[in-house]
Amino acid sequence: MKNMTSRLLDCMTAGLFIIILICGAANAASTSIDPMSLGIGARSIAMGRTNVTAPGDINAIFVNPANAAYLENWGATSMYTSLLEGEMNYTMLGGATKYQGIGGGMCYLGGGATGLQTTTRDANSRVTASGNSFDYSNSTIAAAFGKELNDKLAAGGSLKMFSKSFSGQSSGTGFSLDLGLLYKLNSALTLGVAAQNVLPTGINWGTGVNEPVAMNLKGGLNYSLPNNFLVNADLDLMPFAAHAGVEWKPLPLLALRGGLENVPTGNSSSVMNLMAGIGLKINGLGFDYAYFNDGSLAVNSTHFFTLSFMPEMPKPKPVVSPAPSPAVVPVIAPAPAVSVPVVKPKAKTAAPKAVKKPAVKPKPKKK
Repeated sequence: MKNMTSRLLDCMTAGLFIIILICGAANAASTSIDPMSLGIGARSIAMGRTNVTAPGDINAIFVNPANAAYLENWGATSMYTSLLEGEMNYTMLGGATKYQGIGGGMCYLGGGATGLQTTTRDANSRVTASGNSFDYSNSTIAAAFGKELNDKLAAGGSLKMFSKSFSGQSSGTGFSLDLGLLYKLNSALTLGVAAQNVLPTGINWGTGVNEPVAMNLKGGLNYSLPNNFLVNADLDLMPFAAHAGVEWKPLPLLALRGGLENVPTGNSSSVMNLMAGIGLKINGLGFDYAYFNDGSLAVNSTHFFTLSFMPEMPKPKPVVSPAPSPAVVPVIAPAPAVSVPVVKPKAKTAAPKAVKKPAVKPKPKKK
């Protein structure tokens, strides 16, 4: 029975990887960018936007849903950032829980801009403002779940809905799916893989246009080092990009973080972005901050803020084996002392002397 279960898990894992590869080839020409590529949670952004392998992290379940398998309790999370010097604001709200061994959660990530000016070209082909304006919004809703398949392997999936709109013009919606795996190589090292937006459905606009959503294949590792150091690293394969970050906890409630990423900016060029941040956590309430320095567009350098809450699970008390009871030795009460009367031997008395009776002369017989 154990061998059959192991083979079944191996088949499921192999099948998931095949689906990832097939869907990756089918989506190679995708164009639209998933808003979640912005990053989920200031903690991961400060660590170079590494979130593929972060078991139990409430924000990471929306990047690799297999992370949901290791949730320890229910929780809520949020994030806020502003791009283009305040022109476009993004907000994320989410929650998660675990029930009967299955972890799951939902989140909303939405952003937009108002009062954007339209432009036109004048008679000299110069770009000028037309005097008209419009609003733009872009949002994603994700529902993720994950489950441990055995003591080393976990798998998960996430269903996503996209929504975009230009006020007064058109709007579009679409759906997609994320798949993920985590494998715990040992107590210190965990490996992960995630396929994002594997469904080739794209976003369908009211104008009849279909806008494909870019698929991404991601791999990552999470490595714990002595002295409360943690190293994360991710690789994006479509297109190729590298992310790395480190976290150090000098105190249980304080975390210091730093990271970097190398991302493509064109067919043959790339740029290095730097990140740094800090985290505080007291009685389950967490605050995380990250600064993102965009190496290609200065107006995109910005701040990320995350506020989250997850009640801390009570730490199991160490099981102390009771000391063996001392052997009970029956105590035998001594028998009560019996006083034996001492019988003194009687003094020997001299035998009475025989009394000699006087001899009686017989009387003479009468004739």
